[in-house]
Amino acid sequence: MDIDGFWVLIEESGRAAKTKKKRLAWLDAHLRERTAEEIVDFQMWLDVVQTQAATWELWGAYFAVFGMGSDDGFEYFRRWLQGLGRETFERVVADPDSLIEVPELLRLLARKGCRWTNEEWPEFEQLSYVAWDPYKAMTGLEIEHLFSQVGARGVATNSSELRGEQWTIDSWDDMRHRFPRIARYWEGRSDKGGSK
Repeated sequence: MDIDGFWVLIEESGRAAKTKKKRLAWLDAHLRERTAEEIVDFQMWLDVVQTQAATWELWGAYFAVFGMGSDDGFEYFRRWLQGLGRETFERVVADPDSLIEVPELLRLLARKGCRWTNEEWPEFEQLSYVAWDPYKAMTGLEIEHLFSQVGARGVATNSSELRGEQWTIDSWDDMRHRFPRIARYWEGRSDKGGSK
């Protein structure tokens, strides 16, 4: 499975199932139809793509949009971005300020004063684990073997190290300078970020 095949599976799961739980079941079923090597490929691309989004700039955009953040939350948010498909994912990674233009996010933010359900919240932690059961069922091996196979290809699994220049948002002016579109969105609103 190459990177294109990986994205086809991710995007087809989104068209076939509208909830996270159903998407995971769809991916599980389709991965069980693949070879063990293809399941390793899928896990590898899942981790490669996740690492592409592990940047300080995207972290800043995430914090600017939600007004809060944690290492785990940012990891699960990046999985959610993957779940939106290749075009959206690559656009936001290349231009983190464009995060505020993602329709799925705008629909949530427009519900001022509303609490988001776990299904709606822009995190998709379980996507990290979707290849585990199919791999174990196919090979009879423990998950550590899957990780070692991915690692043998030179890919680190679940790397949380961020790339780029480290910085923090110290002020509203700093955010406006770095993320003008996100700042314009929030200007004039009394709430400065999402609510879980």
